[in-house]
Amino acid sequence: MTRITTRALMSAAFLPGALALATTASARGTRPVSTVTTADQLDDEAARLRDSAPEYARAVRLLEQSASLRSADDPRAAMSLWWAAWFSYNRSDLPGARAFMEQAADRLLAQGNALAAAHDEIDAGLIAQEEGNPDEARRLGTKALELALSPALSAVERASILARIAYRTPAVGLPRG
Repeated sequence: MTRITTRALMSAAFLPGALALATTASARGTRPVSTVTTADQLDDEAARLRDSAPEYARAVRLLEQSASLRSADDPRAAMSLWWAAWFSYNRSDLPGARAFMEQAADRLLAQGNALAAAHDEIDAGLIAQEEGNPDEARRLGTKALELALSPALSAVERASILARIAYRTPAVGLPRG
């Protein structure tokens, strides 16, 4: 037999089995074993659920899994966590929303983005306040205030953080500039 004929016969023998496996997996609502789900695919699947409130819990799980698959220096992990917070908030899971927002802030800070981290800390603090958890709101506000002191921030960036937490600069204390 020629190489082409052998390859054609092997393909013909393999194809029905592969199709049967894919059909069985599809019928069960799972993916074939050979398919590797990537973080981007999980994000895309969660994005498709934005208009379906009953699926928000599933979206949160997908986004949490996506973030865990990403490296520590991948900014898309923070975005996945931010969206997990959004879905959690919109399904009235305030503790979950707060936790995901704080995780997003931690990822951003680890990547050196103090400005975005501070704003996510503030958002987490506002969620804690809405949740009726003043101790957490204070803790998160303090974290944001500490980030506002970062020398990496410009005066405008610092002011944007301080304005959101309604911080008044004391006569002595925060550096101006």
